[in-house]
Amino acid sequence: MKNNKIILVTGGAGYIGSHICVALYDAGYTPIIVDDLSNSFDDILVGIKNIAGVKPDFYNLDVSDEKSLIPIFENNKIDGVIHLAAHKAVEGSVKDPIKYYANNLGCLIAVLKTMNNFGVKNLVYSSSATVYAPTGAPYYVEDAPLSPINPYGWTKLMGEQMIESASSAHDIKAAILRYFNPIGAHPSGHIGENPKTNSNNLMAVLADVIAGRKKEFIICGDDYDTPDGTAIRDYVHVCDVADAHVRAMDILFNGHDNFTVNIGTGRGISVKDILSSYERIADAKIPKSFGKRRAGDAPSVCADTNLAHDTLGWSSTKTIDDMCRDFHRWISKKA
Repeated sequence: MKNNKIILVTGGAGYIGSHICVALYDAGYTPIIVDDLSNSFDDILVGIKNIAGVKPDFYNLDVSDEKSLIPIFENNKIDGVIHLAAHKAVEGSVKDPIKYYANNLGCLIAVLKTMNNFGVKNLVYSSSATVYAPTGAPYYVEDAPLSPINPYGWTKLMGEQMIESASSAHDIKAAILRYFNPIGAHPSGHIGENPKTNSNNLMAVLADVIAGRKKEFIICGDDYDTPDGTAIRDYVHVCDVADAHVRAMDILFNGHDNFTVNIGTGRGISVKDILSSYERIADAKIPKSFGKRRAGDAPSVCADTNLAHDTLGWSSTKTIDDMCRDFHRWISKKA
């Protein structure tokens, strides 16, 4: 049932953003997408329509351009903003940090200024587990030390600090969601991860191997202090991530104070576990070999999700097999 609330989703044509738009429709909200398509394609709008039955309003523009945002707020009664628009590759941020600081912080500044000018008070912010200091702890709680080790992580942490300041000065209510490792795709197969730029994310590399663009999947390190020797991460289904955003917006509208929570499963999954699940689901063998560890990679990184459960009433519902099955359906449909 529609609730007549309009949510602006910056970066809404991207991987996570498109799934959030579908979840918003399911919850009765009306999303409006702003995206410059620098790392996504506009055919995602058709995918959203195939699932939700309606094609969202879409504005192709640079979110950091404040003047371009003004007409959107003038012509629509925006009730809340979900801000995802950002460059997100860790390696890319190391190679070109100025680009990352300019874009990621510039987009957020433009959004916060426009929200304040138009009296929009509810914000859900896409943050990242990269804000945490690499302490080696297997589970990260929200009050763990914060000290990113790459420019991308610093843009996210600085964004959190900017939001805290804006909230204090302008009474903006904010939910900050720190993702761990979103993977998978919508169960319909209509939307999934489809970046324009090369991605080193595990599933994107796996897709390249399956499509023949790469000869084999290289597992970076098999000598970690983990049960099977490969790195363990907290992989969470993108639809669960999308649901967390909707729940966060719901409780902001209900008057909840600012909060920051981890978004993950709280369960560690190794690289070998992912590959074994996918091979079983797809009934296929993945050519693979072992390479060196990547610099800075910890043996195990997982979310403590107790606060997300207590604050949002949220916890992940999808298994690793669900993630692999939905991913396989998506890439098979794309092929």
